[in-house]
Amino acid sequence: CRVRLVTNRGVRTISLSRPVAITNAESQDLETARIRAIASCYYWEKIFTPVEKVRWIPDPPFGERQFIQFWQIVMRGMQPEDTIRVEGLEGATVMTANPSRAGVAHMSLMFPGDRAPSELSLELRGKREESDEAREMSVQQVLFEHRATLPVSGPLRAMRFEGDSRSPRLVVADADGKTTWDVTTPVAPVLLRSIARADDDDQDGIIVHTGKRVGAAPTPNLRLALERMRDRGGRPEVVGSPRVGGIAETLYMRTERGATLFDISRPEEPREIHVYEKPAWYEGVALGWRLMAEHDPDRNVVELYAATANETL
Repeated sequence: CRVRLVTNRGVRTISLSRPVAITNAESQDLETARIRAIASCYYWEKIFTPVEKVRWIPDPPFGERQFIQFWQIVMRGMQPEDTIRVEGLEGATVMTANPSRAGVAHMSLMFPGDRAPSELSLELRGKREESDEAREMSVQQVLFEHRATLPVSGPLRAMRFEGDSRSPRLVVADADGKTTWDVTTPVAPVLLRSIARADDDDQDGIIVHTGKRVGAAPTPNLRLALERMRDRGGRPEVVGSPRVGGIAETLYMRTERGATLFDISRPEEPREIHVYEKPAWYEGVALGWRLMAEHDPDRNVVELYAATANETL
């Protein structure tokens, strides 16, 4: 019997000789090996906690330049009761994630250079049945390097990128008004216009952080879920709604008790999907093309970064 095998690495012909009946001794050896494999493989256990370590690939920038690590991790084939615990520097827990109803867990993490880990440890805990599909993981890593610092006056009301990748603009609305910057050359932003804040400027009271922008309009779904969650989680200090693959809409709440992300596809039944040990990365962040703006409320500035390296694992 000859088998022709065609793959993306070429073509190979495999010749199989005429089958011969195995002996009783060989059959017994195979059965013994099978039993040993079942006893030692975590796949067959009901409860398991395998740990996957993912190394950061892009090299840090030269010199003392500020930089940020941005991780995006996707785990597929998970069961509803599975959880993933992510550990960073010195084994500290960064976040805990639960899968979506489709069995997919999407996790995004951001670390400044002085707290950037060389690797992340992912501890997966759950139940595994013999009939389960294999879990698959994909990782994208983006290195952002600092380019410029822009002034801000007081609390941030909105921040977003406009235009296109050839002529991007950064719009920042603060306590004094709204400024628009030409960031085509990120190391040398140009102030295009500055408009004083009018007394009748819309101020809804809810500033939504999405990671794509700050100041997105809250949807009716989000408002309804937020009202339901106030009694359970306390008064929100920051509200967000980041895009998470496989989930129609999310609600992020940071209160004095902690920071949590919920699936509010069904606002009457919010599901907890992420629990953060510290504020989530999308607080005060706007992403546009290969640029990122991050608000620093302690220093009253916006830091502008540009992506310089991208790795997919």
